[in-house]
Amino acid sequence: MSVSSRIEDYLEAIFSIEVSGREATVTDLANALGVTKATVVAAIRRLVDASLATQERYGAPSLTDEGRRRALEIFRRHEHLSFLFHEVLGFDPDRAMSLACVMEHELDEKRERRILGFFDYLVHSRRAGSLWRHQLPTVLESGRRFPTPLAT
Repeated sequence: MSVSSRIEDYLEAIFSIEVSGREATVTDLANALGVTKATVVAAIRRLVDASLATQERYGAPSLTDEGRRRALEIFRRHEHLSFLFHEVLGFDPDRAMSLACVMEHELDEKRERRILGFFDYLVHSRRAGSLWRHQLPTVLESGRRFPTPLAT
């Protein structure tokens, strides 16, 4: 079942709170996502309708197995993208996090595997002492201009 990127944000938020050992309360989710409690209640209703979460009346929502699987995918993609933007490309942490939040919803498994392949290559290059790996930060900071497109 297809869910919106915003609903995926709720899956990820519930997952993050659960992983920390706490129950994901409506208040915690509202604070984490910067929305009202009424908005959280409506989103949880959609998660329950999609069989991605369960919730007892007035209780904290809990992810189903399918909800947890999807939340883990989103969380993992977020972490990989944050690493790419911050650790590899040198973006400041807040900007890296923001970009990862936007892109995690658009990244499919095939493209995620390509990014992981790139990370694996970087790690092996670093261990092997590859020259280009040491030049990458300088190239990224050099301020080179974008190429000018050819006129038609």
